[in-house]
Amino acid sequence: MGVTCRRWNWRQGVRTRLSASGQEMWFILESLPEMPLDALHAAGKMLTDGLTQMMPGLSFETTLVSI
Repeated sequence: MGVTCRRWNWRQGVRTRLSASGQEMWFILESLPEMPLDALHAAGKMLTDGLTQMMPGLSFETTLVSI
């Protein structure tokens, strides 16, 4: 259990560093109210499509959280 800050945590800390051997990874996409929801979904699809190309057999979940 721990707290991470956005932007730099993926490469600066051993606990949060990403590697090809990782079994679970979290990617959080944020948007401002001005960003259309369709654009946010498109960005998420670009991310998951790219990850699937790099790691065939990948499984993932997407969840939209709003406040």
